[in-house]
Amino acid sequence: YNPMIHSTLFFKKVIFNEPPYNQKFYTSQDYDMYCRIINSHRFANIKSPLVKYRFHNQSISSIKEKLQKKNSLIIQEQYYKKKFGNLFPVEKFKLFNNLFMSDYQKIIQNVCNFKSFLIDMHSLFDDLNKKIKNKKLEYFFLEKLLIFSLHSKEYRLFILSLILKHFRIKVFIFSIFNICLRKAKIKFKL
Repeated sequence: YNPMIHSTLFFKKVIFNEPPYNQKFYTSQDYDMYCRIINSHRFANIKSPLVKYRFHNQSISSIKEKLQKKNSLIIQEQYYKKKFGNLFPVEKFKLFNNLFMSDYQKIIQNVCNFKSFLIDMHSLFDDLNKKIKNKKLEYFFLEKLLIFSLHSKEYRLFILSLILKHFRIKVFIFSIFNICLRKAKIKFKL
């Protein structure tokens, strides 16, 4: 779930005083690099498509998917500790990452009380949002909650009440529209 497409990136040479990749990570080296330099340099995505990307079952992303997820969580934890110190409990942050990475099975395995978990996640989101002040985070978090509600039937009403209580209606409608649009694109291969 890396927002940067590595094959399309351009960097200024002055960014790298030493080799950019951390050899500790067999996969996710690019993600680690972005997390290390994102605080000191500007990053941006442009809307123009610059590359065609082919998905296949022999790619590193397919073959090493579990290792990539594991490495991503390690990288995110390092970034989290460096950027946010002890603002949030690390264990809660790991569950928050599972929600963001759509790893619903891991959440189901590690959470006893889903209502408490969802309230904690919203509280964590609130604290994070106050710290980094990113409007897009609200959309992203809400979409993850909506998708999670599809995987947890018995908590749909609770999730809906949480959403209606804490999120703006405009954000709610836009998020539902985005989810439906993505599903339609997948279904009709647009």
